[in-house]
Amino acid sequence: GQGRAAIITFKDSPELDQQFTNDIGALESTLSSINGAGGDDAAEDVSGGMETALEDLNWQNGMKKAMVVVNNAGAHDCGKLSNLATEAKNQGLRVFTVADVNANLCKEEIKTEIPSKTEGETFSISDSWASTMNEISGEIGGKSKKVGGRSTCTLTPVKKYDGSAQIIFAADSSASFNDEWNTICN
Repeated sequence: GQGRAAIITFKDSPELDQQFTNDIGALESTLSSINGAGGDDAAEDVSGGMETALEDLNWQNGMKKAMVVVNNAGAHDCGKLSNLATEAKNQGLRVFTVADVNANLCKEEIKTEIPSKTEGETFSISDSWASTMNEISGEIGGKSKKVGGRSTCTLTPVKKYDGSAQIIFAADSSASFNDEWNTICN
């Protein structure tokens, strides 16, 4: 089958921005509409983003499944993250985290437990975004397709997804999101 991607953003609650699609134009339009603002505290609702991905997306059987969780601020509800990692594994998802490895809130869950439970991997948010996405694409196999969209640092190819998999991008969209995208672009 043809690869599909979806986008979920989260602050203190998640938002399903784009249901699974293989329409590059729809993905670019969604990426262009995301603005980083809000978030009432330092930690954000990573577990809500993961839960939305697991429960509200129209996953298809017979395709590789991957989730890329991008977070620079730590997370709420560390125990729930552990349970969601188990649920993701049970649904056949590999979870890759792109995070501030120095963030203190739920650091071990995001950096170690989620990726190890789901056969994923952790990447530092300060690493090259293109390099990170190339590694993830290589891990899940197939050819990568660039999906452009506006970000605060005007990076044209913001996301990549594998042509033979379903990938969900769950990303922090709080006020610190702007700093996160600037970090990704440098």
